[in-house]
Amino acid sequence: MDPTISHYHILTKLGGGGMGVVFEAEDNRLGRHVALKFLAEELANDPRALIRLRREAQAASALNHPNICTIYEIDESSGRLFIAMELMEGLTLKQLISGRALDIERVLNLGAQIADGLHAAHSRGILHRDIKPANIFVTSHEQAKILDFGLAKLVWIEKCRTDVGTSVCPTMDFADAHLTDPGGIVGTIAYMSTEQVRGMELDSRTDLFSLGVVLYEMSTGSLPFRGHTSGLVLESILNRTPVSAARLNPAVPPALERIIEKSLEKDRRLRYQHASELAADLRHAQRDIDSAPQMADATLSRVENLPSSQSSFGSPPSPASLRTLLMSIQVMYLVFYVTALAKLESVHRVANDLYPNSGRSIVAIVLVSASAGIAIRLYMLAALLFQHPELGRQFRKLFFFLLPLDQLWALAPFMLVQQIGIGLVFAVMAALLYLPFSQRSLVRMAYPPALPNDRGGG
Repeated sequence: MDPTISHYHILTKLGGGGMGVVFEAEDNRLGRHVALKFLAEELANDPRALIRLRREAQAASALNHPNICTIYEIDESSGRLFIAMELMEGLTLKQLISGRALDIERVLNLGAQIADGLHAAHSRGILHRDIKPANIFVTSHEQAKILDFGLAKLVWIEKCRTDVGTSVCPTMDFADAHLTDPGGIVGTIAYMSTEQVRGMELDSRTDLFSLGVVLYEMSTGSLPFRGHTSGLVLESILNRTPVSAARLNPAVPPALERIIEKSLEKDRRLRYQHASELAADLRHAQRDIDSAPQMADATLSRVENLPSSQSSFGSPPSPASLRTLLMSIQVMYLVFYVTALAKLESVHRVANDLYPNSGRSIVAIVLVSASAGIAIRLYMLAALLFQHPELGRQFRKLFFFLLPLDQLWALAPFMLVQQIGIGLVFAVMAALLYLPFSQRSLVRMAYPPALPNDRGGG
């Protein structure tokens, strides 16, 4: 490419995609560095691609907001159309996520900024219609910038002519696995609203659904609507309720969970109606998170100022101490089971003495239940040792299976009645009967339910 384009001097290539390529350049008139966006060589004469580039310039240049990439001008040189825009340092949100959940405070901060940018666009009658992580840039100063208004719907101008109407404009990145085919519905499939999928008339609420998808992906590292084919993704958007974000990432607070769920309402009448409402709720959630450490510090300070007899009384145990106690219980059960298996012949003799007609039935019960118990206790021990975040939910599912097993083993001390006496047998049996319920309480304290409606089995 010619190093001089109009009054810009090309310095270096910044990147490129399926439709466009971006260069860093110096503005010879104003002495500033800018980003120049050109269509890819193979699309330089494509009428629809040219319309999209002009639409991007027209939409973004009508906006002046810190959370929208600034467009300086659209020009043509040597028959090639290009856009001059602000030069930014940082990464796209897609690059930041890369399959990993972001810090929750960062999710709330960036989400509120994106909502602010959308509010500014919607206030000027502009719908973006392709909100996704690839179209959000995050600067080195943690400022979110909305990019690529090439699919924007300009409510304040007449629609394009039917031969080049907005319904046939392709999306920006053809390499993305979830893009529509040219000539199909507008947008990127995985981030489309239900009304986009149905081909309905769109309003600003479609962008808020797409932002809800982005918030979910920032919070969990994965998409809420997935499938091996485009058809399965579309079906999921229309009919499936996504897995709770808090299930995938227990760090997601209830307030953010509610925001995501409201943003992803399939009925747009139940969704956020304005981007400003969404931004306000995100900032409220951010404020609550920011104030939580201060409240904790204040509480700790008051506790530290109490007399030692008062401050220590009733203080909750730490998660680490709870896990240590739970691991000790698992080890105790494992020793219990292994000892019983090692003394299986002795168990048989004692069983025949106590129950002469029992044959080997008691031995079989001990063998089967001990084998099942060992497997469960090893799973619990490993999950506790490596701090599995889903242990609480899994244990609440296992509890009603584990309870009869543990209650059955509470009868084991009767095997020792001749050695330790009936009184001690009943004392040990009572302790073993209580132990499963004590363990359930400890698990709930160490791994509380992620959501208020997560009641499980415990």
